[in-house]
Amino acid sequence: MNRNNVQVRIVSRFTAVCALLSAAGCVTAFTLGAIDAVLMVGMLALTAVLLFVLWFKVRSQTDGNIEVSDQGLTLHTRGGTELYPWTLVSGVRITSLQEGARLDRLFHSVLRIDLSEPIVEVRLSRRLRAGLFGGRGTTIVELPTASKKLHVYTDDVDGLVRTASAHIEGRIAAADG
Repeated sequence: MNRNNVQVRIVSRFTAVCALLSAAGCVTAFTLGAIDAVLMVGMLALTAVLLFVLWFKVRSQTDGNIEVSDQGLTLHTRGGTELYPWTLVSGVRITSLQEGARLDRLFHSVLRIDLSEPIVEVRLSRRLRAGLFGGRGTTIVELPTASKKLHVYTDDVDGLVRTASAHIEGRIAAADG
């Protein structure tokens, strides 16, 4: 997976915007006398810690590699390993952020993200689940999400889609035969 992919750029820019807005809000509240200096420093420190945790979590889930095997699609990241078995993968296609919801496109445009960059969309037959303490997948027994799609950011978009599609077609042919 690409180290400086779209997802990392979105989170990095979003983190910077939130930090600036938080700092401006704290300084304004301090200037108007609504809060004292100790509270302002505490709020800024808490905001910095929360934004760093968000940035670090996304960064750890996006830096790694992708393995396509007979068992399924495996994402190896610093945040852990996620396996998506072929029995749960219903399709793979090339897409871009331009096909997202209108509010998402507006958000990405404000952050000056290239909406035309190709990404891989993995469609799943089961909803993604997110672990409370990290990890996500379809077999985790934690919090269900609303998404049945997984976006994978890689340098070789065509190669991943071609290889994954061959595995999916082979599974379907084996089930029919």
